[in-house]
Amino acid sequence: QERVMQKRKGIDVGKCMLFFGARYKQEWLYRDEFEGYEAEGVLQMHTAFSREQARKIYVQHRIVEAGNDVAEKMLNQGGHFYVCGSARQVPEDIYTAMKEVM
Repeated sequence: QERVMQKRKGIDVGKCMLFFGARYKQEWLYRDEFEGYEAEGVLQMHTAFSREQARKIYVQHRIVEAGNDVAEKMLNQGGHFYVCGSARQVPEDIYTAMKEVM
């Protein structure tokens, strides 16, 4: 929200990538808000809904798919990376995906 307000005031804000995963689309929290931010050019969404198709797709798959963009932001544009979610297998899988794209 802060970045959106800054952009609306004409302040230059860097690109923000958000990877959101859930089992089903109906679990997509803040969908309308995020889609609005994406329309304003503040946010780039990457979603992974693992139970919406035959082959399960998770956030780590989306990170690898966007690997060049992720690496550019992290290595050359001073990007930051935060992980939220299950404390079980997810962090290790995300870490593995990040190592692959870096």
